[in-house]
Amino acid sequence: MKIIITDLTRFKRSDTVCTAGVAEDGTVIRPMPYLSAETCRELDIHPGGILEGDFTSKNASAPHNEDATFSKLTFNGACSKAEFKGALEATLYANMSEGFGVDVQRGQKCIPVASKPRRSLITIKVNPWSFSVVQNDFDPSKLKAHFSDAKGTELSFVGVTDRGFYDYAQAHPDDSRKIAEIGNFIHSQDELYLRLGLSRPYEAPDGRHGYWIQLNGIYTFPKYLKYIRCYE
Repeated sequence: MKIIITDLTRFKRSDTVCTAGVAEDGTVIRPMPYLSAETCRELDIHPGGILEGDFTSKNASAPHNEDATFSKLTFNGACSKAEFKGALEATLYANMSEGFGVDVQRGQKCIPVASKPRRSLITIKVNPWSFSVVQNDFDPSKLKAHFSDAKGTELSFVGVTDRGFYDYAQAHPDDSRKIAEIGNFIHSQDELYLRLGLSRPYEAPDGRHGYWIQLNGIYTFPKYLKYIRCYE
C-alpha cells in the first residue's frame, strides 16, 4: 500500500519522528513503531513524500485508531502538488468538533480522556488571516500558533510539532524577524490547511488530563516556503 505523508512531527527526543499519511482510499495510517530521525533522513521522508509498505492496523482504541504496524518500507519519491492537496482534502473536516467527533470549545487545547474523540488526526481549512505563529516566551526555539476554525472556535498557543517549522525555529531562536516573515507569507496565500493531531493521554502540571491538540502540519497554497519543506 502507498500513502502520501501528511504529518512529519517532532518529539522531545530528537532521534524519534512521528509520521502519518493518507492512502488512496482516504485511510489515515500512522506507521508504528515511530521512525527514527536517521531513517527519515536515509529515506528522504518529507511531507508529500510517498511511502510504500505492508501496513497492518493495530486495531487501537479511539482516538489513536490510525496506528498500524509496517514492514518492507520504501520511499517512492514525491507526489504532485495536486496529489498532496487531494490527500489533505480526503481528510478534511468542516471544523475541529466535527473532525475529532467531540465538542471542542474556545480555548480548549485538552480534550478530557472521558470524552473519547473518534480519531486523532484531521485536516481543517482556515482563513490564512486567522492564523499566526509566535515564539514560545519561555523557549524561543519552539513555536506556538493561534487560529480559529470555520465554526469560529479559537485556540491560542497550540504547540507546533510540524517538523519543518520546528527545525527552522530551532535554527533561528534569536531572530524574531524570521518568524514574522513566516506569518506574513502565510497571510499572502489563498489557502491554508492545518493538520491537527491529538497526543497520547497526558496530565499537565495544572491537573488537566487528556488528549492535547497539536499542530502537526501547516500547508499553504498556491505557494509554500521552500526553505522549510518541499512537497512538489
